[in-house]
Amino acid sequence: MSRQRYEKEIEEILEKAGATSDEPPKQGGGRAPQRRRGSPSPRRGPSSRHFGLKYQYALIAGIVLILVGAVAQWLYFFFAGIALVVIGYIIYYRAQKGSPGTSRAQQVWRGRPIEPDDP
Repeated sequence: MSRQRYEKEIEEILEKAGATSDEPPKQGGGRAPQRRRGSPSPRRGPSSRHFGLKYQYALIAGIVLILVGAVAQWLYFFFAGIALVVIGYIIYYRAQKGSPGTSRAQQVWRGRPIEPDDP
């Protein structure tokens, strides 16, 4: 799809919303809307996956446990460190699974992929 088509769609949407009219925007009179005083909504995002464990923290903790276990000769720390390093790599590769070879996600507009056109 071409850039002009996107611009035309955006202009149509703005006209329907009344954003391109010559009238000045209405000033909201009265009080500002009140926020609810309840518990905040649950956090949703990339860190909520994998039980909140980020791969960077797992790798760093694993390396530290390996070093402590090797220096102090504590096998439990050593093997726990190895397990954390393996878990960190698993989390890293599972996160990268969605985009093989690239880190950019494909951009879509209304369900159709956007093809970049060079100006």
